[in-house]
Amino acid sequence: MTREPHPSDRAVVAAQLGREPRGEWRTGVRCRHGFPQTIVTAPVLPDGAPFPTLYWLTCPFLAEETARAESAGEVAAWARRLAADPALAARMRAAD
Repeated sequence: MTREPHPSDRAVVAAQLGREPRGEWRTGVRCRHGFPQTIVTAPVLPDGAPFPTLYWLTCPFLAEETARAESAGEVAAWARRLAADPALAARMRAAD
């Protein structure tokens, strides 16, 4: 990581998650109110263990909405759509 999080971001992210984030991180995206929405984490923890989640959603509202969509089957529906539409799947891979 190249930038140390601002102390106020540290406090906000800890409150959003209900704990301190593990390892090194920086704010990725802010909401329109200026609060962190996502953090970008280092791929390796200080003890050398891999940490595969590079982008972490911290906004409680968005995390709840995402969980609701996942519970409603939206991830499975998206997977079916990608499987049925090779052009869309190719655009998704390119974007990823």
